[in-house]
Amino acid sequence: MNEEEIQNKKKELREQIDQLEKQRMEFLVTQDKAFKCKKCNQITMKDRNSDEKEKEQLCWIHLEEKKCNKKREEYLEKFKDAKLVDIDLKNHWGEIEELILEKDGKRYIFNADHDEERSWIEYRETIYGIVGDVIE
Repeated sequence: MNEEEIQNKKKELREQIDQLEKQRMEFLVTQDKAFKCKKCNQITMKDRNSDEKEKEQLCWIHLEEKKCNKKREEYLEKFKDAKLVDIDLKNHWGEIEELILEKDGKRYIFNADHDEERSWIEYRETIYGIVGDVIE
């Protein structure tokens, strides 16, 4: 068997494996051990930690997107009357470190951060220049 035949055989076997995996996942849906995301039809396994995911019938990506949009709406509602009073830049490229908003005589410092696994936005309330604890 030459190199080209070997590569073709590997490709064929990978396709067979992919097809078998699809069939397995479809079977798990029929056995109520998995479900299809109602947005993208991706089959997602049920597990002990997936009550919310399972209830919503959303894959992890779309569940996180839904949570993010909900949080965004909460922030927009809470700070709709706030005034942007300052922007703290991180470096000379103009990356934003913090946004400082003011509402009802209080200042709120927003910043975003991330690590290898996730990213988040948090804000702190400041009164008369004293930074308080992280609220969210």
